[in-house]
Amino acid sequence: MASADAPTPDDDRTDQPPPLGSWARMYLLVAVLAIGVMFALWLIAATYNIRMPD
Repeated sequence: MASADAPTPDDDRTDQPPPLGSWARMYLLVAVLAIGVMFALWLIAATYNIRMPD
């Protein structure tokens, strides 16, 4: 039988601070990076848009 004092995998994560100091900053970074990637893909597609002949 397992004792009540046995460590669980969740115990290790509670001691570490969130990345970038808060989860809101991490979420903002991910959103800004996603928008940047979408803009870069749009820019590449708009620059190299080659029309195919009919």
